[in-house]
Amino acid sequence: MSKPVYYAYTVKEYTVGTEKRSAWNRIGAVFAHKDGEGFDIMLDALPVDGRLTLRKPKPEDVPTEAEAAPAAAGNYAALKPKK
Repeated sequence: MSKPVYYAYTVKEYTVGTEKRSAWNRIGAVFAHKDGEGFDIMLDALPVDGRLTLRKPKPEDVPTEAEAAPAAAGNYAALKPKK
């Protein structure tokens, strides 16, 4: 399987006291077509509010082959960032 060109997130805005915060939850990945003319967006969930945020992976987010195995089985949100 090719590497994702973007990860898909749902972002929930909330407030703690007077501080605005946001919680990001990865819900999928975006893969480029081989011909470069489009993308496949593979989601494990849908955002409740309709907002879908796509972000380029950081180098530390690129999974190893073993870590990408769940995605090959259809669990795209399992492509978790490395810590």
